[in-house]
Amino acid sequence: MVEIGTPVTLELIHTDHGAQESFKSKIVDKKGNYLFLAYPVGEKTRKTGVFLEGTQIKISFVGKDQSVYLFETSVIARKKLKIPVLVFYFPGDNEIIRIQRRKYVRIETAVDVAVYNNQLDVPPFTTITMDISGGGAAIVLPESHQLKHQENLGLMLVFPMNSGDIRYIEAKGTVVRIFNHKEMERDIASIEFSTIPDNQRQTIIQFCFERQLYMRNRGIQ
Repeated sequence: MVEIGTPVTLELIHTDHGAQESFKSKIVDKKGNYLFLAYPVGEKTRKTGVFLEGTQIKISFVGKDQSVYLFETSVIARKKLKIPVLVFYFPGDNEIIRIQRRKYVRIETAVDVAVYNNQLDVPPFTTITMDISGGGAAIVLPESHQLKHQENLGLMLVFPMNSGDIRYIEAKGTVVRIFNHKEMERDIASIEFSTIPDNQRQTIIQFCFERQLYMRNRGIQ
């Protein structure tokens, strides 16, 4: 399941710091029960992290099925291959936890989105999402809207990543449901992505995973 070249995210299991920082790395080699990772770089600081031998780590990655997987391990050693690497013990596939229970985990969060189509009688508008996943989004509709079931739309979504980067994702989608949210007193449109590049869908999946970890760390989920 864990393959050479797989991008991974690392988080310290025990930390004295108030904020939990994530680090990005990649599996550069695998031998037996050992993984060799390029030196991790902080998503926010962009600096190489300091990981002492024995440091306990959570490592997560996105599998070929687009699900997110997680396992716990610790730093075994530091070595020099073609590049400096950290050596981690790999507990085996049986110890890997699948975080996502379905292909695209849906996260309740608000991101900015611009909505448009090619019909002159439906003007473009900006709004926010109620939830988002790699497969689609639910968006809050304006009080006076003209959207209909099965209507095709263009979307431009804005994702603030943990690294501090702002990612702009353009996709096409189809309205699969429109319903009224009583508490908000607004209509909500559930939109299924119909056309989206794989790398941009991967960005959305990563964003959802980061939000899920954020909420788990704070006991929200």
